[in-house]
Amino acid sequence: MKYKTSFVNPDKLTNKNLQTIIQFYLFECPVEGKSYRGKSFKEYGYNGSASFSKLKTALLDSATLSLRKNYKPSKKEELKQNYASIETVCYPDEYCVFLKSYEKSVIRSMFAAIRNAFAHGSYNVEKYKKTRI
Repeated sequence: MKYKTSFVNPDKLTNKNLQTIIQFYLFECPVEGKSYRGKSFKEYGYNGSASFSKLKTALLDSATLSLRKNYKPSKKEELKQNYASIETVCYPDEYCVFLKSYEKSVIRSMFAAIRNAFAHGSYNVEKYKKTRI
């Protein structure tokens, strides 16, 4: 099955889970300077590379196998190659390609990229064989 690349808006924004996700990533993004409504990573207790390393491990441990395999924080010169490498990812497998030096750390850069995806509408949630991706 070909991977879906259309970014159709959800039918209803009244879904409580979607509202919680949008609230956190868009309006309360913990990356400093991205949102003024939420707590910063520092306020959550993440300060220094060791704490961000633990957060990254926890996030990847909770991810699907395909997402762990296709997690590609990238330098600017790697983006083209990493985007090309995920063209063979088949739906419903997941991937995460982003510019890792956009912010002060890889995790901050990833959260900023997620925030920007919501802000610009480049996201989608689908069901595949009863699994939401």
